[in-house]
Amino acid sequence: MTYKVNPPKSRHQFEGGAWRVNKEKCVGCGACVAVCPEGIKMGKGGKAEIINQEKLEKCGGESLCQLGAIEKVQQKKTCKSHS
Repeated sequence: MTYKVNPPKSRHQFEGGAWRVNKEKCVGCGACVAVCPEGIKMGKGGKAEIINQEKLEKCGGESLCQLGAIEKVQQKKTCKSHS
């Protein structure tokens, strides 16, 4: 099976977040690795594995996977009390 990789829609930056590979959605096709070998590689079990968050962002982040296996994860912001 061949998957088409869509070009990045935007090159936005997001603060305090990270990318992750949803191993349940990843089928190990390698399309993301072909487009962004400096940001992602094939890891254990034939699934994609992120090796460089910044490079992955520059390559297009979640747009690299048509199946939605690359996901953006925002870290929770902590509110400081103004007491």
